[in-house]
Formats: sequence, C-alpha cells, structure tokens
Amino acid sequence: MLTSANYDLATAVSLYLESQESDAPSASRRRRVGPAQDRQIEIKGLAAGWMAFVCSTRHTVYFMHVESGVEQAAYPDSEPDGGLGAPAQAYTAPPAAPTITPNPTFTPAHYLVEQAATVRDGPDIDASSVIAELEEGAVVQADQQVLVAYNQADGTTTSVVRFRVSAFGGGFGVPAQGWVSEKLRGKTGLYMDESDLIMKRLPPGQHGQDSDSDSDS
Repeated sequence: MLTSANYDLATAVSLYLESQESDAPSASRRRRVGPAQDRQIEIKGLAAGWMAFVCSTRHTVYFMHVESGVEQAAYPDSEPDGGLGAPAQAYTAPPAAPTITPNPTFTPAHYLVEQAATVRDGPDIDASSVIAELEEGAVVQADQQVLVAYNQADGTTTSVVRFRVSAFGGGFGVPAQGWVSEKLRGKTGLYMDESDLIMKRLPPGQHGQDSDSDSDS
C-alpha cells in the first residue's frame, strides 16, 4: 500500500483507513470526537512531547502536544505557542503612584533657597521633568504646599513636602510655575535633618530686602 501511495505517509495511511472502513459495518463509523477515536501513528524524529494521529473522518495526519492538548496540522519543531510548555514570563508590578495631599491651611509666602535645588513640572518627583535650577540665595514665592507619600518596597512610607513656586527666573519657554522639595532627598529617601533644608520661609515683608541685596551683588 505504501508503494501504491508513492511512499507518501499521509496518502498511505488514508488508503489503509479507507480499506478498513469499507470492510467494517456502518454502525462502527462515527464522527471524530477526540484523539481517542483517531489512530496514533509513530513518526521517527518527532519533537519530544508530541504525538501524531490520523483523523478518522478526514484521513489526514495531525499532531497533538500531550502536555497542553494543542493540536495542529503543521509538523512541530518545538513547544507550541501559548502551550503549557512555553516559558512563563515574569511579571513585575509597576511602582504604585504616590499619594499627594494638599495642605488646606497653607498660606502663600516667600521662601529663601538655602541650597541649590531642582524645579520640576509636577509634584511627583519620579514622574516629572526638570524645568529649572534654583541657586542658593534665590527668593521664590510659593502658593501651594502638598505632602507626597511614596510607598516603599519594604512596606514603609516615605513622605516629602513639596512647594509650587513661581518667580524663579526660568527664562524664555520655561513654565511660570514649578515644584520644589522642602528638603534634600537623601540616598534612603528620608528627610530628617534640618541641615537638609532647602526652602526657608521668610517673614512677611522681608523678601523685598533679600531681593534687593541679591540684585546688588
């Protein structure tokens, strides 16, 4: 029978099954429900984890991945896409957005910049861009104060006070307002020492004198 099929495996199997069906009673002929009704065949060199079957109704060869149950007509070279044998992709949860809480009792004031600082276009340090740099001794006006709380991987929370400031002389094309931290951000993200202070609140009326002294220098 293999010779009559010109040594084609699928054709030979099809001819064989047709001859078997012609001899079998009609009551034994059923539609294919699953691999249990199909004939398994052995193909040398078939990738590990795969089995080959001949469909009892279509008389065509198909392949089934044993572990995942995936069936396909194409000769398998490796694991099926999306099968159980496919390597699992590690999931990394994105960092949680910080909690930003405005201070409702804050009143606008002028602040002395005691250490050089960075002005960003948003209160969230990690999700904003630098728009300007403040030099030590500069005086800026703050009209809003927020508390930004960051959830750390160890379950703790790190908080930083941020001010929305203006009159920082960013230059042409720079937004008129930006955000500055009250204190420097250390390696551990903590703001504990007064020596880390950036923004020092000035008494009412004092900012004019400081601005004049800066302009004379």
